[in-house]
Amino acid sequence: MIENSHLLWDEMCSKGIKAKDCEICPKYTSDRGKNVGWSSAGMSRFNQLHKCIRAQRGDGLGYRVEERVLKRNTVNPRGDMGEDDDENMDVPDEEEAGFEIMD
Repeated sequence: MIENSHLLWDEMCSKGIKAKDCEICPKYTSDRGKNVGWSSAGMSRFNQLHKCIRAQRGDGLGYRVEERVLKRNTVNPRGDMGEDDDENMDVPDEEEAGFEIMD
């Protein structure tokens, strides 16, 4: 979702407009015209990501990374970070790799 819509969301937030008013379109999807839905490039990218995640979960690494990310990024109902909040926390390489898609 992030890879597909990041630029669209950025434009929406920076200009304070709705998606239908944006000049930028999602990378892999369309809700306009004859070809509504995911493009073939989008389906191919999804399958690549799915294969990678299945492989990581198969060796247990994926679950450990997901647990650590969720534990560190869970927000309580008041909007504060959890008790383990640490501003100088080192991010392991496995977690950092998950954010490369947003760059």
